[in-house]
Amino acid sequence: MKKNLIVLSLLMCPSLISLASCTSNPGTIVNNIGANLADMFVPKADLFITNVSSQDIAKGVSIIQTFQAVPATGGNASLYKFNEPILTIENRPGLPRVIFKQMLIQYTLGGQQLPAKKVPIAFTVPRGGSFSGSVPLLSSSEDFLNSAFPNNSPTKFQTASAQVTILGVDDNDNLVSLNFNTPVRLESDLAGLVLPSASPSAPSSNTRDNF
Repeated sequence: MKKNLIVLSLLMCPSLISLASCTSNPGTIVNNIGANLADMFVPKADLFITNVSSQDIAKGVSIIQTFQAVPATGGNASLYKFNEPILTIENRPGLPRVIFKQMLIQYTLGGQQLPAKKVPIAFTVPRGGSFSGSVPLLSSSEDFLNSAFPNNSPTKFQTASAQVTILGVDDNDNLVSLNFNTPVRLESDLAGLVLPSASPSAPSSNTRDNF
């Protein structure tokens, strides 16, 4: 048994020489090993969404359509208010910051999925910190707006849903993605809608002789 331990010690000594001499302080060897292991593993940001809310507490994430009369034409202008989602994102302590650059959106309206859409974004979650702010989910989706309010007419839908993936890169060039879903309220306020007045009908040119 003693002979085996001597042989094992002789085998270990050359590998330890690369870190420190066999007579070095053991604490120094441990520190060197820890530093080498740290260099081998590049940390990746670990983010999570803690809240999805809206700037309008009553309406939530929503598109509100209103109308305004246009005297010059006798018609109406369709106006939209976009209550965008507000995301709160947390990064774990000590992990690198992330710059988000793109958002992928898939809407479902009336039970049908619309084609997915890519939208550029730009916001940063700091190293070990958090971000809270709105993202342009609704105002950047003209195709969805046209489907929900065709030809700027009042919507026949009350709600839709959006499945979203946001994509970014951390400071160590790791790709980072986060997913969230949100309902989207759709509403048309008809208070300002001006209906065209009915023009008087012209008298009929058809006559009948009485005999």
